[in-house]
Amino acid sequence: MVTRNINNFNLLRLVAAYSVLYYHSFFLYLNAGKCVTFGDVSLGALAVYVFFSISGFLIFKSWIADPNVFRYLCRRLLRILPALFIVVVLSLVVLGPLVGTLSVVDYYKDAETWTYLKNVLLYPVYHLPGVFASNHYPSAVNGSLWSLPVEFFMYLILILIGVVFRQKLKWGLVFALCIFVFAYFFSVDTSGVFIFYGVDLKQIAPNGIFFIIGAIIAAFKLEKSLTLPGSFFILALLMFTSHGVLFQVLTWIAIPYLSLAFALQSSWLSVKIKDMGDYSYGVYIYAFPVQQTTVYFFPGLPFFSHVIIDILITTFLAVVSWHFIEKNALKYKPLSNHPL
Repeated sequence: MVTRNINNFNLLRLVAAYSVLYYHSFFLYLNAGKCVTFGDVSLGALAVYVFFSISGFLIFKSWIADPNVFRYLCRRLLRILPALFIVVVLSLVVLGPLVGTLSVVDYYKDAETWTYLKNVLLYPVYHLPGVFASNHYPSAVNGSLWSLPVEFFMYLILILIGVVFRQKLKWGLVFALCIFVFAYFFSVDTSGVFIFYGVDLKQIAPNGIFFIIGAIIAAFKLEKSLTLPGSFFILALLMFTSHGVLFQVLTWIAIPYLSLAFALQSSWLSVKIKDMGDYSYGVYIYAFPVQQTTVYFFPGLPFFSHVIIDILITTFLAVVSWHFIEKNALKYKPLSNHPL
């Protein structure tokens, strides 16, 4: 096990962010083929589950270190909103007129243009009028933003558990897990889409389960039990149950276990990544519009040429976002004894 300051969290988040980029490539590019899956879990879903598992673990530790609702929310909002505000405004002001079918005047007159700003309030809006209308995956500006309100909802759930259960947080988390598991199986058997605040409510349970299990690992201090032999055992179980209910239940255990078992170790690369900064959020929120833009201007590029170009451009924007926006915003976090 390692010290809290030298670990693989930044590295794993970065790998997950690039995995989402790669997964989206199979939908956004022409003649991309079929993306790799792991049983019933797609690469994109796996990456998001890793994000939620890590988030549940770390955010719970942050709450325990300073269970003050105001300071807790300030820290979470300062991590999410500044960079999100920039990518939303750049998409609206720069990207929209550049790659849209409307004239600049008509674009800015269109009321739909300005509804895109709802994204700053974590209300997902995916379209700008006329933008990417002729792309292979038409009209979607930033398909990655759906997960942000789900993530923030889990932050609020953690507050609720913390306030209601207080000294019995562990069992509050277990109770919440039971509710989310019930909601998951209920939603699987329910047809239709249920939208609230721009979010498909069916997305909350399958992602929230990983957040809660990550928090449970932290609450019960189970990270000390995350071993390499245990990782191999869990992988072996997954190999023999690649589909169905048993596989789904095993992923709830396996993904948080494997993610945190790796994240809590250190390596020479983790030290280098930590010294550079946490670029994963920037990669996550910039990748989709970058991919759509390269498809717009270079629709005939080979698949892997697209991927490489998009990784380079997205990484550049993520680096700029971290050093000029995100890192500076985090300086305003309320003081506490916890580094998150």
